[in-house]
Amino acid sequence: WFYRAEAAITTVPLFKTSQRQEAKLRPVGVAPSFIRTLERRATRENRPALQSYLEPQQLAMSQAGAHRLVHMVRMVMEENPGWVCCKVDVENAHSSISRAGVLETLEEVPDLRHMSWYFASTMAAATTLETGGKEWGEAGDGLVQGKPSSMAYFCVGLQPELRQVDGELREEGGGAARGGADDCYLMGPPEVAFPALERFKNRIRERLSLKLQREKTEVYCQGDLPANTPPDLPRAGVIVEGVFYPGMEVYGVAVGHRSYVQHWLGEK
Repeated sequence: WFYRAEAAITTVPLFKTSQRQEAKLRPVGVAPSFIRTLERRATRENRPALQSYLEPQQLAMSQAGAHRLVHMVRMVMEENPGWVCCKVDVENAHSSISRAGVLETLEEVPDLRHMSWYFASTMAAATTLETGGKEWGEAGDGLVQGKPSSMAYFCVGLQPELRQVDGELREEGGGAARGGADDCYLMGPPEVAFPALERFKNRIRERLSLKLQREKTEVYCQGDLPANTPPDLPRAGVIVEGVFYPGMEVYGVAVGHRSYVQHWLGEK
């Protein structure tokens, strides 16, 4: 019975914008209430162990993590006007991450190893997708958006790569990498940050099957783009009445030039 309940996932459409654009549509899985209750309880009980492993690089599971992430990114960039911040965008991150990669990380962390058996048992079998009581397909590799445990498992799976790039940025230029789930921010001198971004992209592709969307990965800096900026990375900011103002959205909050923030709030 448990496996039947776990396998039946009802999918509902979630529009990411108020305009309800189909391009911004995401399928969200809703598991049976009993399974959701168990997973929510398990995630809550393991939160201290998750925070201990994930912090300080990953803040999605931390108390007031969104606030801390926004302030960290903004203050680091204000204190270092010559640095760049690469805002990383990963394509269909939760739905694409390798389950084997997540399991591998769970087994390697002593304080999280006890979670690996449940993860392996419930995620090994194909997950049936259901809407209105009718089956319409099966989920492939990846996690189910909407399940209480998916955020924790995603963050754990990504942590080795996020921790490694944070160490590279810190050791080579005093920079840092911080994440809010799949929203990652790589900060440092441009000659350090851009090569670190390339290595990070290759590592998450190889071990986790995650694909970095370069056309949506922005480069934020206070001045002009450095000469060594990869040509396919767009600059983060907005043009208002013919004038460019640098800025970017950090976990739902505008960060950057005052005019960028003012324009962003006006659009909201």
